[in-house]
Amino acid sequence: MSGLRRIESLVKRFGSITLLRAFSATGLILFSSVITWLYGMDSFGQVSFAISIANLILVIGRYGSEYSFFGRYFDLSSQGETDKAARVLFEKCRLSLVLSLSLAIVVVPLSFSSIEIIVFCFLYIVGFAIIQMVSLSHRVIKEFYRSYLFEAGVFFVFSSLIFLLLALSGNTNDVFVVLSACLLAYFCLFSLFGNKKLLRGFKLSDESEGIKLSQSLKQDSKFLAFTLSEYVLFWGIILISGYTLSEYDTGVIAWGGRIFQLFVFILAIRNSVQVPEILASNDIKQSYLKVRKDGVPLSVAGLIVSSLAVVVVYVVADLDSNTLVIWSLFALAACVRLYFGPVYHIFVKFSADKQVYTNCVLTVLVCVLCSGLALSLSTGALGLAACYLVTWLVSLIYADSQSLGGHYGRV
Repeated sequence: MSGLRRIESLVKRFGSITLLRAFSATGLILFSSVITWLYGMDSFGQVSFAISIANLILVIGRYGSEYSFFGRYFDLSSQGETDKAARVLFEKCRLSLVLSLSLAIVVVPLSFSSIEIIVFCFLYIVGFAIIQMVSLSHRVIKEFYRSYLFEAGVFFVFSSLIFLLLALSGNTNDVFVVLSACLLAYFCLFSLFGNKKLLRGFKLSDESEGIKLSQSLKQDSKFLAFTLSEYVLFWGIILISGYTLSEYDTGVIAWGGRIFQLFVFILAIRNSVQVPEILASNDIKQSYLKVRKDGVPLSVAGLIVSSLAVVVVYVVADLDSNTLVIWSLFALAACVRLYFGPVYHIFVKFSADKQVYTNCVLTVLVCVLCSGLALSLSTGALGLAACYLVTWLVSLIYADSQSLGGHYGRV
């Protein structure tokens, strides 16, 4: 299929859903731009560090639900057992909330002394522990509009608009005070339009679903390991820089992560078309190899675009060359990620538990050891950016080798 026809096919198959996803996925980019413009790189670094801690707590609190729990939810929903499905959702939300809050009580006060930041972190954790579960429950039964309307990206778009309105009116309040107010307003909107399933689950009293849920925790640990490795790949370096570097350097690193996410959004659109084709093919391995081969021109195009972007930023913005080198490393990591395409979809679906655990441990070890080496050599943000690239390379190569060596049954 030619490139033009593939784009046409993409638009026909996903249409406005893809546009809604684009709106959601680019929300953090807009938010980053607004915060940096209004408050500076230091404040943006502080905000990014707080969000990275909150996201780590949420990942652990969800306990791999993105990949495990919603298999049962889908089965119940497709069989018309909507009440039982609602009960399962409520039980999982409750478990996620308890785990997340237990961690937050310990981690957040140890990481921050500012009351404003602590309040923001707790509001973020409590709200999104619930909202992300509800969003996932809609997505698994293909209610994409409802799903993406309650993604974190939409909250960041909402917050950006509030910040811009305040700036136009001349108000420059503390960034975390405004963010906390935005969170409360967003959660009020969710309570009006998005909590119907939760309320239905709360009203039911069937305890058996809770027992089944607790029995599934051992199985879910495989998926927790994978989501932890995902967190390390996307947020780990930001977390480490927040604890070890200045707020400005943390902001530079966080902006590198946003540049990476721009490319990942392109990958997400590509995967939404190609993953179903791979899983439906008679020879999954050969289909994956073909898709990976198609990633070469995409990676080259990404490298060219990112190089042009770096040149434009260097000419227009008042930034030092070190910052541009750091962002170039993040862009290079994104190009590498584009090449491997849907490798993680194949890896997590067909790999044994041992391989998933190994990938998680390997990713964490490489990230921590490389970061420790970079910090011991006093390379600062540049060294951590290099660690980001190395961590992605190691994780991708391992997942790719296991995917190519697997024996695939029919899905």
